[in-house]
Amino acid sequence: MGIRRFVSSGPRWLRVAAAAALAAGVLAAGAVIAVRVLVPAEVSTTRAGPFPSPAEQPGPGVRGVLTSAPLVVAGQLRIYAAPRQVRADGPVDAKTERSPYWSYRRWPEQLVGVVVTGETVVSRWSDGQLVGLDGLTGEVRWRTPGPEPIDAGYTGGRTGADTVYRPRGLYTANPPGGGAVLIADNSTEVRGFDAATGRELWRAGYDRPHCRATGFTTTGGAFLTVDVCATEEPPVELYDVTTGAVTRWQPEGSRKPLRVTGVSCAAASSNCPAVQVLSAGARRGWSTAGPTPTPVPALDAPTALVAGDTVVAPGADPTTVVATSLGDGARRWSRTVDTTPPADPSVPPVAGASAPPVRLLASQPGRLHLLVAGGQLLTLDPATGAELSRSVLTVGVTNRQKTDWQPGHVYAEAGLVCIERLPYEWDPEGTDPGGFFVVQPMILAGT
Repeated sequence: MGIRRFVSSGPRWLRVAAAAALAAGVLAAGAVIAVRVLVPAEVSTTRAGPFPSPAEQPGPGVRGVLTSAPLVVAGQLRIYAAPRQVRADGPVDAKTERSPYWSYRRWPEQLVGVVVTGETVVSRWSDGQLVGLDGLTGEVRWRTPGPEPIDAGYTGGRTGADTVYRPRGLYTANPPGGGAVLIADNSTEVRGFDAATGRELWRAGYDRPHCRATGFTTTGGAFLTVDVCATEEPPVELYDVTTGAVTRWQPEGSRKPLRVTGVSCAAASSNCPAVQVLSAGARRGWSTAGPTPTPVPALDAPTALVAGDTVVAPGADPTTVVATSLGDGARRWSRTVDTTPPADPSVPPVAGASAPPVRLLASQPGRLHLLVAGGQLLTLDPATGAELSRSVLTVGVTNRQKTDWQPGHVYAEAGLVCIERLPYEWDPEGTDPGGFFVVQPMILAGT
């Protein structure tokens, strides 16, 4: 009855006008809500609260397991990718992922790549926009339009690994003259940017569009790509990352078609100290530490790594690794690795698929990482071959995880190693199968 008295008070025309005004108000409110949800949006949630306690040098052993693949910025925070978000948590050796310390979102654009250089986190979006963020606070430092990316949307899968470890067409470089350069390309052009400010340094159009293989940057200050359509001229292009000047290179003894892959590159196929050229069934290794690639026979081995100025490759025995100088090829040391399984009875034995007893995984300054039988992570001093640490890559107390997995992406930074654990039936040359060894496939270990 009270409601009836409210709507029936006053003349009929007044009641009709009031109802119309109320309806218009509801529609207007709905319109406001729709605008907030549907218009393109950028949401930047910067640092709120104290900075995570600085992580001390992580000791040997598993530090945590993660659902998402991390990058490390300034040795302090972990950076993750999602379809429309870049976010950070910390400290770097936290056991699991934590609430975001900062995050940056765009909508409806999707994230197609993330790289870290110094304290700057650069994200690339499906509309071509490049956004530089302060890696420690999440504040936007700069925005600039870049080449339209080849990927129209997010391709990182559940972990984001491809988006942070292998973003298509996005690279960083630290040329010998100093500074940090961002390289972005697509099938028709390549551009160089100052990573600190976003200022475009140069751009170059590819003379034959849609003919470039995926590239990478070198420690010698070049962006290297292969012109797969070249007929008369040398097929390998080397762009100076600071000026864009290009030279062409035909690796000695090779013929077309050829394939070039980076060796011991940082994340995003960046700052590679060496390359391998595969041509006519033969593989040759080349140092790219200088302005011109030079042959290094020790790098001919498919699984060879570079650690500083040392090349490490498998020996004649499957449990032996041999180190030589990257510069003159002189032998430095040789080590036979102890592959005895862990004595801990709580560690499940490896069953089923076979694996090499010793695998060269990755390197970082002052450390060489190997995966040894029984799921053991062995870290050596690349200068001497001395053992620095050894631990078993498993977690749990009474029901420990098995170690019969194969490594996918491997990321080594700030004394940590993060490995993507994949089942043995996974095809490394195929697409993301959507399945992993465990729910939290990324295992993080200190060395």
